[in-house]
Amino acid sequence: MKTVELLKLIRLKEQECETLINTSSKELDFLTKFYKENSFGGIDGMLTMDLTDFITAYIMSYVTNEDRDEAFTYLNKSIEAIRGIIENITEEEMDDLINICNAISRYGALKQVRDLFADPNRLRSKLKLTTMLSNKVISSDDLEFLLELSKKEGCNVAELFNLYCQVEEPFDNAMCMVHDMKALREDYDNFNQALEIYGPNSKERKFLVQSFKDDFDITEISKEFRYMRGYYEYISKEFNCKKKTANKELGLYRSLEQKIVQAIQREEITDARKIISKIPDEEVRLKVLQLVYEHNKEYYEQLLAEYNELSQNSTIHYQRLLKENDIEIDAQTIMQNSVQNVKDMIAKLKSVGITNTKVIGEILQITDIETFNQVISFFVNNTLTPKITDITPMLFDKDSDEYKNLLVNTKMLKEQGINPRNFEETQIIFISDPSIVQRNIEFLKAYSFDKSIIKGIDYRFLLNENLLEVLDLFIELGLESFLEEDLSILNYYKNINRIRVMKELNIPITSLDELKEILTTDQFLLSDEDIMKYVEQIDPTSIKMDDIPDEIPRLKQFESTRTYNINGVILSKNRVQRNYCESKDDEEIENKLMYSILHTSIMTQTEYETVKQSLTNSLTYK
Repeated sequence: MKTVELLKLIRLKEQECETLINTSSKELDFLTKFYKENSFGGIDGMLTMDLTDFITAYIMSYVTNEDRDEAFTYLNKSIEAIRGIIENITEEEMDDLINICNAISRYGALKQVRDLFADPNRLRSKLKLTTMLSNKVISSDDLEFLLELSKKEGCNVAELFNLYCQVEEPFDNAMCMVHDMKALREDYDNFNQALEIYGPNSKERKFLVQSFKDDFDITEISKEFRYMRGYYEYISKEFNCKKKTANKELGLYRSLEQKIVQAIQREEITDARKIISKIPDEEVRLKVLQLVYEHNKEYYEQLLAEYNELSQNSTIHYQRLLKENDIEIDAQTIMQNSVQNVKDMIAKLKSVGITNTKVIGEILQITDIETFNQVISFFVNNTLTPKITDITPMLFDKDSDEYKNLLVNTKMLKEQGINPRNFEETQIIFISDPSIVQRNIEFLKAYSFDKSIIKGIDYRFLLNENLLEVLDLFIELGLESFLEEDLSILNYYKNINRIRVMKELNIPITSLDELKEILTTDQFLLSDEDIMKYVEQIDPTSIKMDDIPDEIPRLKQFESTRTYNINGVILSKNRVQRNYCESKDDEEIENKLMYSILHTSIMTQTEYETVKQSLTNSLTYK
């Protein structure tokens, strides 16, 4: 047994493992897409799902063939042949069709009927079908219904009966559930037509539609859905388990290659059992022992010479590793790290979803093992996602601003009691200027919005250098509750004056979706250039500072968590208090209370009169 032959055998086993790892399942891909796109928690999914896909998924949950992809391909083709039947016939026609099939099945004539419908000689088939079935098994009207159905596109009646022959019980159950879903859809469509007297967005319509959905009993069909889902999860787990096992064996074979190369350096190989430990294939274990035996007897000098020749080229291991992973860079550029470290880096990058070979190559050229392990830990704990490497692979360079910013920002967020994983939609936060990010986080905490920092929100506004003013503006326009619900509306601050127009026109904003539409739509009541022409502004010349007592405690009675609400005029409490603190030592300010209220305010003249009257008339305060 020669070393080359043994390594060739080991690489063959590696290829077998890699083939299994890279193998895909048409059935599993279909089911994964099906369960991702369809909800089974209520009737909404039953109203929208593709009925032919449902039948395929349902029947596959009963299939026990060893070659599941072959069974799936056959079933998928068969279901496609009857798509027109499933999709286009009514609930009543579906009921008739199920009864016809059951009657023919009880008569024991499914195969004969299938073959007759498959016969291209329609006239002969019709005569034979009439003789066999009419008024014996099914009525002449039912037979005529089948014959007419077979003439329509996508309505292969012969394949329908073939499916009853092949998988009768699951197919019959699936057809019955499709019948129920068609009945539900027809009821739902009729119900919606009856609601046309209401507007499409009226509360009454929404309430009645939801009541219809809540009252519909889907208990029995939900049991079937759970069984189907459980089957899918089982085969998915089994499929992934096989791949995991293959991946583990691949690692063992690759490790064995290194052990063999190392072993043949020695004059006498004494650790044969250790070398073959954990190797699953009996043939490989036998060949390794054969090599050890021949090496120790006759081939020592020859194998040692081959090893020395191989080891003289210090770049060959790097070149092989890069070639195995389809990475096209100069091996000399990554030799600051050991081969094993590079190998481990590639594996770790792929394990966290970074698979672009160009990106992997750039990372290997700029990183060291210590920096790499520190950065990759952020991917492992789901703080970072692969998309950030598309923005900048420089994240792995310990001398880069991106790397330094990452460490500072993540540490700062944790110290602030904020989970860095909440920023999965805005990865750029981590590599941005920490001073801006920290300052804006502290602003959110000062305004008690830190509890609203949750997953799934776009946090680009944390890079806004004017976030403090934006927060005041949103609060004073009455959007405090919307900020608590979704902080991402701060990203649309450039269109905030539209809300001032809505406020002037006394048009209420009733939902977060409505607010987002106003802030993001290209169409609005006024062009952005004309908005300020129609927004009432305060007249500074009309203000007499001595009209109102200069007493900040006077605002206490109007105070809430973030605002002072002075008879409907909302002021940002933080803005007012900030202005008051800044004005304390300025002797030129005549009335510090009014300065605090008016400075950087968007108050209208009407609102100012309300504030002035309220504070002037206020007799009790803490």
